[in-house]
Amino acid sequence: MRMFDLHARKLMVTVAAMRDSAETARSQALFAAEEIVAMSLGFGGLVTAYLIWYPVFRRKMDGQDRSAGLTPDDLDALRWSASMRSRPSMNGRSASGMTTDPSFC
Repeated sequence: MRMFDLHARKLMVTVAAMRDSAETARSQALFAAEEIVAMSLGFGGLVTAYLIWYPVFRRKMDGQDRSAGLTPDDLDALRWSASMRSRPSMNGRSASGMTTDPSFC
């Protein structure tokens, strides 16, 4: 009977230690989860601020007038089309490959 009693006490001590370690692990996991949430919210805030403010700062850095309403891509397209118009024709053909000679028809 004594052996059974010692075995039962040992089991109770083991269960109590496991319960304490489980509570410690649970509190550590909760702390880690709260830190992950805080980091995620901070990162999401930074991404949101970047997406909102990037176009504003890019326009200022490009020297673009806000009242014009043109994006840098629009300006590039205008520059390209102006450069295509200013090119001389090649063998009676324009840069698009179509003839410019009216007698060709």
